[in-house]
Amino acid sequence: MKKLLKSRWGIIVIIIAGILILVVLYRANVLNPVENSVTYILKPVQSFFSETAGKIKNLSNYFQNTEELKKENDKLKKQIDELTIKNLGLEQKLEDSQIFSEELEFITSHQYDSVSGKIIGYSTAENLQIVILNKGQTHGIKKGYPVIVNNGILIGKILETNSQISKVLLLNDNHSEISAIIQNEDRSPGIIEGQFGLSLIMDFIPQDQKIQKGQLVTSSGLEENIPADIVIGEINEVIKIDGQLFQQAIIKPSFNYELLNIVTVILPINA
Repeated sequence: MKKLLKSRWGIIVIIIAGILILVVLYRANVLNPVENSVTYILKPVQSFFSETAGKIKNLSNYFQNTEELKKENDKLKKQIDELTIKNLGLEQKLEDSQIFSEELEFITSHQYDSVSGKIIGYSTAENLQIVILNKGQTHGIKKGYPVIVNNGILIGKILETNSQISKVLLLNDNHSEISAIIQNEDRSPGIIEGQFGLSLIMDFIPQDQKIQKGQLVTSSGLEENIPADIVIGEINEVIKIDGQLFQQAIIKPSFNYELLNIVTVILPINA
């Protein structure tokens, strides 16, 4: 036996014999108790590896789904941004159209000649309230012509112009002056001056005339090329000092000059 074990062929014979014995025992169901025991023992291990494999697969699917959801979310976000920008553009066009319509209605009802344009910039000079209009001399615009917005609100005058663009001096600039009247019984006259972009003040109002907060202030029509009764604003505060020849009034503009976009220049008839 020892010689057989030491021989290579002997080992092979023993292995083959062992296998044959196991086959015979398996077919005779002699090994069933052993097989069942081993299966019972290994079942928790098998279940562990099976569950672990399932979790790994689920985790892989989770990351894959998360990446796909992220890509889809980024795509949707981009589409939303594009639609938002497009919507803002449409809203701006609609607003511009409404403003232009109001200005055209005012011009038509008063039978003025006019040219409309868009504000394309602001003056960079310190303390100057000047905006740049995309229309100029080739469109019939000259220095001193009045500029209105919406349904006839005076916001300034043409300061200077070249062939294609014009500078508009706003009424709240401290270099701006315009003859105006208060829409009261006396049609009280005065001069409106700008206050460094902060407000408007109406000076040289006769002291003996009754004015009060809320009264409308318009152009007087005494200046060349500026028609009468174009709205400027309303009285916000009255400044009256006893013994003075004149009283003053703080004027609240009827339009926020910071929101200027579409404006109209009134041209003299047959200019």
